[in-house]
Amino acid sequence: GQGTFGTVYKGRCRRTGQTVALKVSRRQGDTSVLREMNILQRFLHDNVVRLCDIIDPENKPTLVLEFCASDLRKYMRQYGKQGALDQDAALAVMHQLLGGTAFCHRNGIMHRDLKPENLLVDSEGTVKLADFGSARKIGGPGTMYTPVGTTLWYRAPEILLGAQTHNELVDEWSCGCIFAEMIQGHALFRGQDDEDQMICIMRDFGTPMPEQLQEMRPEIREQSVSSTAYRGRPLGQIVPKAKPQSSELLRYLLKFNPAKRVTADNALRHPYFTPARAP
Repeated sequence: GQGTFGTVYKGRCRRTGQTVALKVSRRQGDTSVLREMNILQRFLHDNVVRLCDIIDPENKPTLVLEFCASDLRKYMRQYGKQGALDQDAALAVMHQLLGGTAFCHRNGIMHRDLKPENLLVDSEGTVKLADFGSARKIGGPGTMYTPVGTTLWYRAPEILLGAQTHNELVDEWSCGCIFAEMIQGHALFRGQDDEDQMICIMRDFGTPMPEQLQEMRPEIREQSVSSTAYRGRPLGQIVPKAKPQSSELLRYLLKFNPAKRVTADNALRHPYFTPARAP
């Protein structure tokens, strides 16, 4: 298959007989593949895809990764009702997604491209964060990054509004979008471009006031927000299938202002996960 930064093949290790995935970089010195290689070399967590080996690391590296037969997009189509997972399945996936995200953040890395296609699912139903080609080290306040690679429908408002700086809480916004999609069976915000995506968000959550924008990021200009004043809707209308505790968690993850957005670590302490068992 085609990944964001390379082609992925299914293979078998001659020495162990283990089925693996081979991620072949498209060109020599591909910085995204080198970045992913460096991150996965030091990461070991049940909810992050495991790097088994590296072939030709000096020239055109091929990453040998643990093989997962599915991803969350396929999983929802296979086991969901019109793409929507039942509450228990959504709970299990969300617990693992936030667990992997929290691990990355504790280790100084933000993924920046969380979406169903980048969440692999193995034969035992374990969810694993994958495709770290857009990931970056978490810097201090004011750190500027190259344009974010987050797929449009999962892109946080501060990035859509042109903020020159952002932090790891862009991942929590993506987690909220994925959570809503698991409950509803379709993507929460389906814009055609940055401006349209922002309008989709404001139709549901309302148009932010100028002081809110200034509080978010000083460099965000008021002109970057549509002149139309949207009032927004209650979350129960936006994600009607969500039960009360699911709605509350969604509300915390989908805060417009990243400073008020819940962290993955704190989200895992939400009562929604009280019955959840660690994978």
